[in-house]
Amino acid sequence: MEDIDILLLPQGDEGSGFRTQNVGNQKARRVLVDRGDTLVARSSIVTIDHGTLTPDNEETNELGEPATLLVFEFRFICHKQSRRFCNAKITLTFDDASGNARNQPEVHRMWPEGAFALNKKTTTRNVKHTVSGGLSAGSSPIATGNLGYEWEMEAPQDKVHYTSLRGIKRMFDEKMGRDNAVIWSLDEDQQTNTGIPSFLRAAVILRRIDDVPFQFTIKVQTEVDFVGSLRSLLGLERSDPVDPVEIGPNTDLKGLGINSLGSTVNLTHLDILDLGKQADVMVATELNMQG
Repeated sequence: MEDIDILLLPQGDEGSGFRTQNVGNQKARRVLVDRGDTLVARSSIVTIDHGTLTPDNEETNELGEPATLLVFEFRFICHKQSRRFCNAKITLTFDDASGNARNQPEVHRMWPEGAFALNKKTTTRNVKHTVSGGLSAGSSPIATGNLGYEWEMEAPQDKVHYTSLRGIKRMFDEKMGRDNAVIWSLDEDQQTNTGIPSFLRAAVILRRIDDVPFQFTIKVQTEVDFVGSLRSLLGLERSDPVDPVEIGPNTDLKGLGINSLGSTVNLTHLDILDLGKQADVMVATELNMQG
């Protein structure tokens, strides 16, 4: 699937966000949206693979639970050096395509999940203390005031700082009691102010009740620095309709340009798959931030 460009505009502006629609009566799509802004969040589906959490049990004739592995890529691009993404929050919400709550897919596993420190650094600085004191000379018939003195002391102080990445499952439909959403949050190093990672690859494994189509929607919230002035931006449709991406057994993934991991992973036992090998994150350097 081609990249989905999410235009980022100040929250509250009319029409801020992105417009992506399926073609005709198709349930999935190839999308390329570009409105020419200097700040772009790009999202794409890298691979989709259908399988099972555990292999079929031949002795009991029990079938493995249906599951789907999805790998996403997110890019945060600034075309001007004077601007940078200070933080970003990515939310993916999964639902049954027909609206049947019983068939709502469950986020079984995700990666990255938890809290991570990227480009962790320790800065050492000398902290200077100035101490003043006085000596009473009242016993002398001449010196009746204080004789003051001042001295300085320096001590090294270490401060650990880093860019942070957090991933968490969420339950947005409490009636079903299953996690049906994932959230990734990125925050820049507040000591260096060099922005968030420019690239994030993430993976999700869905447990599916039945082998029926499901859909998902995406929302991206960011804060961008405009030469010292923070502004909150939102990549979310406000006026134009947004069609969720629907994936089912009959979806022509190859025709949509969506790849498959195929034989490189054991699709019959996704429960033990090392998701970390499918995910990646890159922190932009001064060189690749230029443009």
